[in-house]
Amino acid sequence: MEFHFVLPWILSGLLASSSGNQKPVVVPFVMKNNEIVISATINSKSVRLTLDTGSPYLYLRSDVPDRIGLRLPDSPSGMPLYDNIASLQIGGVTWRDVPYDSLPKEHMGELDGLLGVDLLQEYAVRCDLAKKRLTFWHKGKLTQAQITSYLTDGKKASTIYTQKLTIDDQNQLETVIQADDRSVVMELDTGAFHTTFDKKTAEAFRPLRKGITHPINTLSGTTEVSRNLVRAIHLGQMTINYPVVLFFQEKERGKTYVNLLGMDILARTRFILDFPSRKLYLTPRKPNWVKLESLWQQLGIDFYVDNIITTFNSTAAARAKMPQVGLLHQVNGISLSKIKDNETLSAQLLRASRFTFSVAENPKAKPRRYVLSAQSKFTVPMPKLNASLPVLSSGLASFLNGAQPYSPSTDTPIEIPSGGNIVVDEDLLMVEFPPTGKYPYGATAYTKAYKGTLPDVPATRRKILSDGTIVIRNEPSQKRP
Repeated sequence: MEFHFVLPWILSGLLASSSGNQKPVVVPFVMKNNEIVISATINSKSVRLTLDTGSPYLYLRSDVPDRIGLRLPDSPSGMPLYDNIASLQIGGVTWRDVPYDSLPKEHMGELDGLLGVDLLQEYAVRCDLAKKRLTFWHKGKLTQAQITSYLTDGKKASTIYTQKLTIDDQNQLETVIQADDRSVVMELDTGAFHTTFDKKTAEAFRPLRKGITHPINTLSGTTEVSRNLVRAIHLGQMTINYPVVLFFQEKERGKTYVNLLGMDILARTRFILDFPSRKLYLTPRKPNWVKLESLWQQLGIDFYVDNIITTFNSTAAARAKMPQVGLLHQVNGISLSKIKDNETLSAQLLRASRFTFSVAENPKAKPRRYVLSAQSKFTVPMPKLNASLPVLSSGLASFLNGAQPYSPSTDTPIEIPSGGNIVVDEDLLMVEFPPTGKYPYGATAYTKAYKGTLPDVPATRRKILSDGTIVIRNEPSQKRP
């Protein structure tokens, strides 16, 4: 594995400069395996990059720097040295003196590199998946009129939703969504094929239906994920019902698995990432197809990739003995690609009372017909948007009711709500939210770092945790001791 000698984060004072063009710049792209692939030039040499907001920096496949002439004479120690990129150009957008890092070929496939957050931070970027084009505005901070115009193309006004974004000191782009009835910190990743939750966060969910388990490749290696149907995902005020999400099946073992908001959800929208404003603006795309997909998922059919489908347990599809994995040829005599691309067809199918799915178990098998009634879908009450829910974040959410982490060095009292609990989880204190039944009237916890005087209460009201934290439970008439 070959690494760039000078890493981008060391060069934080040499961030890439851009042309400063104030006019919007339109850049075409192609979709390949649900990734946004852009044609670019590096020092006048052609490359193909993925727009990847899950990547903090610009990465190139390890053989690309040699191919495009970035290698310098080796250092006296024999270590290969590479120059910064003099000019990176995407359409009419140009960055100069750009640092980068390298990734091995096996992680990059046929693509030459990843265009990451460091180069996008000075821009607002619109993604129009229907017309396959990106629009860049230098300095961003679009007005409401611009946002409305660019997300609707001057057509009948659609509802536009706003989602707050944050970028941490490692250039990770994050947002908080509500999934089912839990708020979850997600990494917004346009390079991720599917929305995924790490093992600890997944343990906080109760999926409606479970599907197959299969391997996926990540930068940390190959791991197993399960496919799960959950009730809803809220992006701001926008709700997507019955989405399919992936749960990592392994706990972290020296690997980094995080919660990823992927292109499967974002592809249902037209969106603008306004990095300077730290806002995501989005409006529903193909609303009839989205409703139809949700309906079929309620029948137990999971659209895996292209025309590959899987089925969920305890659903109409499973009762009809539809294969767990199959190739979907047609629905009511119409190919899936035509349905996805035609809102009128989607609207017609939404009114259908039954569906005939033509599915083959493998590419060589003859398709079989499976008839499912629209009335055989399952339904559950939808969770309402609730801004006051506790926030779960990667590696911290290990309890069914959600939890708030505290450092054991906290020197102020920690209040536990009525019906809540507090436990030691690895190196953290986790306050579990109700209803746990552990402390019916609440409690107050004092770590070993607390310097004040502890309340004088009977020993029966005290509990000492494994890390030395003292918990004093409240009496019915008290809020805290």
